Amino acid sequence: MLNEFNNFLKYTNSQKEISLIIAKNNDEMVKFKNLLIKQDYIKVNNVCNLIKNIDNNKKIFIEFNSNIPQDEYQFAAQYSSGQVEVQCENSLKVFSINYKNASIIYLLNKSTLKVSQKNEQNILHLAGITYQN
Repeated sequence: MLNEFNNFLKYTNSQKEISLIIAKNNDEMVKFKNLLIKQDYIKVNNVCNLIKNIDNNKKIFIEFNSNIPQDEYQFAAQYSSGQVEVQCENSLKVFSINYKNASIIYLLNKSTLKVSQKNEQNILHLAGITYQN
């Protein structure tokens, strides 16, 4: 699993879509989270923090435990356009994406994926490469 996962991470660099990791359960999510941190990925809590950190840390992930908030879903939908509009700190921020060496990963489990699909948020259609063990 480790070699496949590390190969997956290599291909996430410079992608024009967010990448997705789908864990079977919460235990596997913890394993993936620890592997990402060991590979120098920075965990952020929301897209506002992602935008604040992306220039300094090109390898970023967001973990979703129950659902995908609308702002994070919209970020994924706009990411491939090269320009993202996000509501942060009571103002609209417009952010241009520099894809070079950037790696944005959404980490979620299968139950979160099902909830997002029930809410008509088909994150699979917005993601680029996806890893599932």
